Amino acid sequence: MHIDHQKSGYDKVLSGMAQAIHALRLLCFDWIGKSTRPYWQLARRELNNLAFRAHASIPPISLINLVSRLTVEPHPEVMLPSIINIPGSDDPNYYYSLAVLSKILNPKQVIEFGTFLGVGTLAIALNTAPDCCVWTIDLPAVVDTDAVSSLDSSDRALVDRSRYKVGEAFFGHSVANRVIQIRENSLAINLRSHILGSVDMVFIDGGHSFEIVERDSENALSALSSTGVIVWDDYWWFYPDVVKYLDLLSNKLCLFRIEGTNLVIYAQGRGFDRTLQSNS
Repeated sequence: MHIDHQKSGYDKVLSGMAQAIHALRLLCFDWIGKSTRPYWQLARRELNNLAFRAHASIPPISLINLVSRLTVEPHPEVMLPSIINIPGSDDPNYYYSLAVLSKILNPKQVIEFGTFLGVGTLAIALNTAPDCCVWTIDLPAVVDTDAVSSLDSSDRALVDRSRYKVGEAFFGHSVANRVIQIRENSLAINLRSHILGSVDMVFIDGGHSFEIVERDSENALSALSSTGVIVWDDYWWFYPDVVKYLDLLSNKLCLFRIEGTNLVIYAQGRGFDRTLQSNS
């Protein structure tokens, strides 16, 4: 059968032009109408996300590949919080990845920086063993000026929204007895004064300023077990200080970002190296 390559190429050009026109219409004109403006806002956000991920310094790894590197077990079945869609919570993809990591790592002690509403805390607790203790850190209910001085404006807004709802997602839940809340400023906390032994998994999702991310990360690294794992959230364009810190840290440690999320992972002593980075 003869294929008209010229026509095929011409059709591809026309198709590409049509897609470009649709994109321009969505990005440049749909902000005018009230009914189409939400789609314009979503398009701008997704375009920023895609552009950031395309040029991010930290290499990507798929969740499937990550699981295969961390365990010989098949992809695990996980439990997700039934209140996963409460206002202020993140998207289900994020909680699913967090739940999978909690399941396959089977930690005995977990530290979380940034409880917020506690949906992530609950995702971790639901997917860890009954003898696992989950420590979660957030600011006190009454916050003084010094405690928020290092927070950026978006973090201050989150603090205002959550002060009397911190951890509400796991209140009264059957796994709540394994969750220990620490209501202190993470800049002033020393994990060794609270935690006995070493920590198997740390989830960092607290303040997003460079100072706080750096302090929380150093604290986490000081308490990490020989095969411990650290997971950071919010490696994306909206939080430039998080990006800046993790990009700098990636010059010292082997970090990966989990595809389809804003999560970055460091797996100490688990065979993650620069060779894997170049092949991922």
